[in-house]
Amino acid sequence: MRAGDAAEVVASVSSSQALAYTMKAGERAPLYAVSGGKVMLARMPAGEANSYFSRIRLEAFTPHTITSLSRLRKEIAATRRDGFGYSREEFTPGITALAIGVLDQRRFLGALNLAVPTVRFTAEQEARFRDRMAAVAAALSHALRPLASAGP
Repeated sequence: MRAGDAAEVVASVSSSQALAYTMKAGERAPLYAVSGGKVMLARMPAGEANSYFSRIRLEAFTPHTITSLSRLRKEIAATRRDGFGYSREEFTPGITALAIGVLDQRRFLGALNLAVPTVRFTAEQEARFRDRMAAVAAALSHALRPLASAGP
């Protein structure tokens, strides 16, 4: 979920893999450096996104962090087009992450994120991850629809 200019983990599931990365509830990261944050940026109205871009400083957390605003804008445009956001070792060395939005009929609810050790993020696995994440995001959207429509 979005928490100001950060993405905050609100729920986490651990892997049984010997080599795994687990995000912990309450952890926060800058929107521009994580896959879920990029999905959130892609879903923002243009004016809100421009305001965000004008006030942030793109800090390098790893050698792979995007620190060019023009490159970040291109990546956000690709996320908007494809529906998936990526962080390729941009916040945590050795971790590649993929995210997709969870929506109800009217609004963006948050992002579903998968963080995987980069050595296991192959092209073949990426296709599987995307398919499964799209199915889970659709199921979450459907399950959360009654809750979201009860809101303000």
